Amino acid sequence: MAERTDCRVFDSPLLQYEDVSPADLIYDDPTRGTSHEVVKLGLGDKGKRWPANIWAHTLMVSIHGACKGNGTANPQASWSVYFGNNSNRNECGLLPDPKHERHTSQSAPLYAAKRAIEIVEDSTFKPLGIETLVIKTHSAYLVESLSRDVWQWEKTNYVNADGETVANRFLVEKLHDMIAESTRENRLEIKFWLVGSDYNQEPIGLANEAFGLPRKYTTQPPTTPLERSLIYFRQNARHDPDAQTLCRRLDISLPVGNRAEFTGITAAVRRLVATGEDRPNNFARLFGPDWDAAVSQEWRDIRYEVLTRPTSQFDGGTDVGASMDKDAPYYRPRLATRAEIKRLRLLDLVMKQPVTVTLGDLLG
Repeated sequence: MAERTDCRVFDSPLLQYEDVSPADLIYDDPTRGTSHEVVKLGLGDKGKRWPANIWAHTLMVSIHGACKGNGTANPQASWSVYFGNNSNRNECGLLPDPKHERHTSQSAPLYAAKRAIEIVEDSTFKPLGIETLVIKTHSAYLVESLSRDVWQWEKTNYVNADGETVANRFLVEKLHDMIAESTRENRLEIKFWLVGSDYNQEPIGLANEAFGLPRKYTTQPPTTPLERSLIYFRQNARHDPDAQTLCRRLDISLPVGNRAEFTGITAAVRRLVATGEDRPNNFARLFGPDWDAAVSQEWRDIRYEVLTRPTSQFDGGTDVGASMDKDAPYYRPRLATRAEIKRLRLLDLVMKQPVTVTLGDLLG
């Protein structure tokens, strides 16, 4: 077998001290719902260690893959990705249908690692300056496969020493390619951290929760800007202090988790337009970094509707748009821009209905 490749194995010089445990090396940031590497420990009066210096550029996630009925005719495997205590970023689920993915005690942690990378890649971690992703696990199989064995398997086309195809070949190959591409594209440096199960209890519990989820199998990760923005609005915005303040000011209801009553983003976009708060920074606060590609068309449509019918429930309006404005603290859309006036004229709408413009707009 090829020797271990240290570039994928996380290690900390702090672990050389006998009284330092893996738990001491993780700082749980409750304001962000993320965990980061502790690079320096202080020593309190009673000999208790405390994080004296945090390296916020390293994101620490803990994963687990569980399998009920492993080796039986009807196994069921789950995965979990744990970011921190009570973090809204924590996720768990069941592996895809067995006809698509094997359900075993070895495939489950591989799939969990894949989801960890996907979740981080699809989330809003760039503004945090994350440079390194450390995946903490108690699966020696996972760590050894991705940090040692995979290079030898590449040489043999994933045939092991017994002449058989490597188990979970496609998951291993997928992970290997994801990590290599992330390094090549200078996105994230991805490392694995092998710990004892005693230091990985949170993701273990989270993975077990997945067996009680109402959906049968986990869905594929979001692939479009709209999907990513919907997830951001439903799961992330409520934890952003600026988004919370914005929503309180404008009486926008933020969805909670994945509740079934969520009906979309139109009402929130409409409220921003109706109050004149439809600006890029506010869209980013509610819908994340993909907001432009996700909601710009709906924003434009609502703007035109408001500009060509500048009435609301405040003025006796009774249509659907006006009904969305009934709880607004005020109704004062932004004036039409020159570009909007030009588009409206091209549509021959200005001649038919009033538009909220000023003489300065028309002469400018």
